[in-house]
Amino acid sequence: MPVLTLANDNLNIRIVAMNGAIIGRRKGPYTQFFEKQAYVSGVHAQLMYNAQTGWGVVDKHSSNGTKLNQRQIQPDVEMTLNNGDILTIANVNLQVIIR
Repeated sequence: MPVLTLANDNLNIRIVAMNGAIIGRRKGPYTQFFEKQAYVSGVHAQLMYNAQTGWGVVDKHSSNGTKLNQRQIQPDVEMTLNNGDILTIANVNLQVIIR
């Protein structure tokens, strides 16, 4: 399985993804990065790995939405992540790095 990292050096965020992990202010393994981000929902999005399509993200009906390369994604629709993409969780931009 390729390693997915989500990074925002300005905010000191560097997440190494876990399959099925929640991104949120109150739930998931990454809360320390988002607990002070007021616009990020408690349960905002979920990271998924699929052997056929690779890494993806699913918005979990967040209040302030999730964007992939500036395009809003619909809740419960898995979107494939590619190296170099920008994933926006509410107002936090994260660079997608896949190795």
